[in-house]
Amino acid sequence: MSASSLVVVGILAMTIMAMGVVLFVLMYQKRVGQHKEEMLEFERRRQIELLKASIASEEEERSRIASELHDDVGATLAISKIYLSKLRETVSDNAHLNSGIELLEDSLNKVRDISQKIQPSNLFAAGLASALRSTADKLRNSGEMKVTFTGPELGEREDMNVELHLFRVFQELVTNMVKYAKASEVWINFSQGKTIEIRLKHNGHGLSKELYKKKLAEFQGNGLKNIDKRLKIIHGKLSFGTESEHSEIIISVDK
Repeated sequence: MSASSLVVVGILAMTIMAMGVVLFVLMYQKRVGQHKEEMLEFERRRQIELLKASIASEEEERSRIASELHDDVGATLAISKIYLSKLRETVSDNAHLNSGIELLEDSLNKVRDISQKIQPSNLFAAGLASALRSTADKLRNSGEMKVTFTGPELGEREDMNVELHLFRVFQELVTNMVKYAKASEVWINFSQGKTIEIRLKHNGHGLSKELYKKKLAEFQGNGLKNIDKRLKIIHGKLSFGTESEHSEIIISVDK
């Protein structure tokens, strides 16, 4: 073999070796990238499972407290009211007794209301639309604001966990609105299709997207952190309206 042929063969061999090295490096980088993606996905799933366990524990505790309030405290107050009502028949001057019975009745109603907020029986019995409508009715009956609810009378039943998480997010937003917004008019809209959507709009001081993210980043507000946790579990999202006169927050999740 001539010298020129040897040079050509050598160049070809070196080229093949170089291509092999490049191919090896590219395949290695691809495998590293895939491994990183797998690790990120594994961590994301692990975080979701931890959130689910945390929320499940919280809901279990809520259920226990609601049951004790309803069955123990509520029952005790109801029986006490019966005894006082009977006593009223034997007392001539019962003005103070009447006041005591009224206070007892008020306490009983508050216990029932707290129990309902902690563990909303109408959500489990009739679904999300019914629970949202009931909340709107309570806001309206408070006399503090004008409330308009639009949505189906009952609506389709969704996965129970999805309904529960959506309702808890809605509760947190309503609580935040009542505390800080100073609204006189509220609009609540519920719709179901390819996406389940709850719209909460009011004419008060609203929570902006920027403020929401800032509070989350600075770990401010347990309520907002709970919203973030629950939305991550059901792959839901929070959107913020841009109307100048009204503040609007949209809770949504794809089916």
